[in-house]
Parts: sequence; structure tokens; C-alpha cells
Amino acid sequence: MIEITFIRHADPDYKNDTITELGHQQAQALAEHFKRTETTFTAIFASHFGRAQATMKYTAEALRMPWTIFNWLGEPDGRSIDGRWSWAIPRAEHLEKNILFDAANWRTLTPYGENLFAIQAERFAALNEFLAGYGLVYAGLRYRVMKAGSEHFAMFAHEGLIKVMLSALLHWPLPYVFAHLTCEPTGVTRLVWDEHESYAVPRAVAINARVHLALKGG
Repeated sequence: MIEITFIRHADPDYKNDTITELGHQQAQALAEHFKRTETTFTAIFASHFGRAQATMKYTAEALRMPWTIFNWLGEPDGRSIDGRWSWAIPRAEHLEKNILFDAANWRTLTPYGENLFAIQAERFAALNEFLAGYGLVYAGLRYRVMKAGSEHFAMFAHEGLIKVMLSALLHWPLPYVFAHLTCEPTGVTRLVWDEHESYAVPRAVAINARVHLALKGG
């Protein structure tokens, strides 16, 4: 069984590509939560951006684990044609055309569609190449299980990247992800690949979980 835990970086200092003092507190609380709950990871990964790495290092140090940098976990250029970041557009605006999106038509029906569709395809291909190395081969809308195993990966990334991946993995039209899902600093999103007769599909068991902050009073 494969599990991936996506973690958004802590409260950001975008100007300096790191995290704020509040962000350090959030990242430390997350690391303490993982250690306290005896969460185990096969490997830890982070994007090449400093804010993701600054967040990740608390967990890596708490669990005494090495880490690897993946550029494809970095924040995508998700700007709309009007220059706004697509996931920062007001939620209701994603749905203003009053049409039902599907997993493909959002590409042509949104002002950010062509840009993010290409980015999504590139990042999703990188993720699938990674998963293939552990015996999960993408086949249509599901994964073929080529070898048995149990792995749990932590991936420290960014709001845009996590939402783009959720859209691809769960076949949700991206405008619905932007409109209805939240991805806050150190929010934990966990996917588990359920297996059945040599095939597997990802199931979301947590989206934007922040219990580690609630326990710290944050």
C-alpha cells in the first residue's frame, strides 16, 4: 500500500523565500505531532523553494531522517491571463459562469485553464514516474500494482502544487478544487492507494488537517 502525505509549507515570508516566526512555530508543532504519534515515513521530500525546506527540516530532524529535493514539487506558475494567481481568485468567481465542469473541459472554460492544464500534465507525469519506481503504474484512471509493498512518503510543497495534484489524482475539475478546498500553512493532506485485484486508486483520508496546531493552541 502506498501513502503520500502532502504538507503545505508553514506561514510564509515570500519576499525572502522562507517562513515567518509563526511559521517556525507551526513547523515545530507539526514535527512534534509526527514524533508523538509515531508517524513513520519511508522517505521525506521537499520542493526546491526555501519555505518548503525550512518547514520540512523540523520534521526531518525530529524523525532523524534524510531528505531529498524534487523540483517538481515546487510552486507552479499559476497566474491567470489577468495576472492574478489562480488559487487566490475569490472562490465564487471560479463558478461564475454557472456551468458544470468536468475533468477536461475546465481547460478551455477558465482564464487559467491552458496554463495550468499544461503544468498539471507535467507535474502529474513526474509524480507517476516516481510512483512507477515503487510498483504503481498509471493505467487509464487507476494504477496497476506491479509489486507488493508498503511505503509512506512525506512531500513538503505548496498550495498550488497540492491542489493541482489533487485535481489530477482524484479526477476533480480544478475550478472545484480551488473553490471548495482549503490548503492552509502546514495543512496535512494524506492519500492512500487502496488496492483491489492488482489495481489501486488513491483515496483522500485527510485534507488540510491541522490538528497539530489545535493541540498547541494555534
